[in-house]
Amino acid sequence: MKIAPRVFRSLAWGIHAPGGCVLWWLIKPTKHLHILRMLSFEQFDEHDLATEMKTQEADIGIGVDEQGILRKLGVSVVAYTVGSPEIVSNPGGAFDFSSNAGDAGKRQNCADAGA
Repeated sequence: MKIAPRVFRSLAWGIHAPGGCVLWWLIKPTKHLHILRMLSFEQFDEHDLATEMKTQEADIGIGVDEQGILRKLGVSVVAYTVGSPEIVSNPGGAFDFSSNAGDAGKRQNCADAGA
């Protein structure tokens, strides 16, 4: 039985000095982790960072193209996002990833993700 790859992202983002890092992780069927991409940034607000993350994910090959066909990585969505509590200080804002979580509407942490 072949297990499909999964991708999650980790995010460190500073509130007082907007800057940080995003890592995209591939969970291989062997349960090994592989970093697909790292994005370092400074002086991004929520909107700019969310836009850049979507651009990076399309470039990595996550998601579907304009015709609805899976991109090269074969992963339709990022399974979940982990990070410090500051990234969810504004529910419903640019960093409200609850609709992109494994269980829609439920915030997850590493232990809950089952990775």
